[in-house]
Amino acid sequence: MNILISTLPIRKKFINAYGGEKAFTFFDYIIDATNVFLENTIEEIFLDEIKDEKIKKIDTLNELVNFTQKNNIDMIFLFHPRDTSNTDKYINFLYKNDIKYSIVSNKGTERNPSRILHPLKIIKFGIKYCQYKIKNIFSKQKAEYLFTNSSFFNMKSIYKYNPKKVLKINHLNTVESKEVDKTSNIGVFVDQFIPFHTEGKFSKEKVNAREYYSQLEKYLLYMKKEYKLNEIVILCHPNSSKEEQNLIHYHKTIYGNSEKFIYESSIVFGHFSNALAIALQFNKKIILLDLPLMLSKRRKEIYEISNKLQIDIEVFENNEIKCINKSKILQNIIRYAYKNYFAIGSDDLIDSYKKVEYKV
Repeated sequence: MNILISTLPIRKKFINAYGGEKAFTFFDYIIDATNVFLENTIEEIFLDEIKDEKIKKIDTLNELVNFTQKNNIDMIFLFHPRDTSNTDKYINFLYKNDIKYSIVSNKGTERNPSRILHPLKIIKFGIKYCQYKIKNIFSKQKAEYLFTNSSFFNMKSIYKYNPKKVLKINHLNTVESKEVDKTSNIGVFVDQFIPFHTEGKFSKEKVNAREYYSQLEKYLLYMKKEYKLNEIVILCHPNSSKEEQNLIHYHKTIYGNSEKFIYESSIVFGHFSNALAIALQFNKKIILLDLPLMLSKRRKEIYEISNKLQIDIEVFENNEIKCINKSKILQNIIRYAYKNYFAIGSDDLIDSYKKVEYKV
């Protein structure tokens, strides 16, 4: 019997981390133990709970212990364990009763490369990694596996739970498809709702929405021709209520599924959006667009992210493009870091487990 115990409410959001629909055939029970492992009650914001006969909600540590004792369990998968006294008590109980357990720990996309490349961060990781290896030799209490999309950012958990083996899995929000249709040849522009953003309401400077989207479309039409793209689609901002819809005439607008379109694109354009870090993970060519009619504060952010990520900038003014190129060497270092510190295009939890446990 395989059991998945979640320290977070069973949400559709986490379905990829569980293994998609396979979770409901692979796991005999999926337990929502939020109240056991979270010491503070969390406000229910998302109302997308999954309803299924295999899902069981347990509210106290004693209930969870009793459930574990009454069932013949092959492996317990503890999803996103919290650093609480109940977590430690439960892990100790599993160890003393010789019940196999594994840890599932995911980290979101790192938006600031300086956190990855900072020498102190790398040194701390190296020290903690050495401590883990020593602990793994001498300590008998071990998790079977620790599943993570980033060993670098989960080193603290790796040291604490002392797994026999660390296995890489996709982040829970990673798109399911792994094959890119090479014939699509599309570009995407990550829109940031610049003329309508709430921050602009409190600024003395104003951005004319009609002029902004007119300039944007002229630039994108030029880029479509320059890079011989079939089309460039505009990925609209999550806060958009489609105010921009009537101002965009020559490009398709997409609401939602941004990660999927970035993954399937040939090139990504944007200003300074955090979504550009997703493009970095997928090793996409990125160009930052500076439109002089934007707010000066916003233009400054374009140059800040360009310096951090070493991404080229193109200034589009009076129908002319001025290129500001960054170091190709630093670009490649940052791309290597993103690619290796996060698992991209690897397996979900179930497939990863089956490969090592069942040799599938």
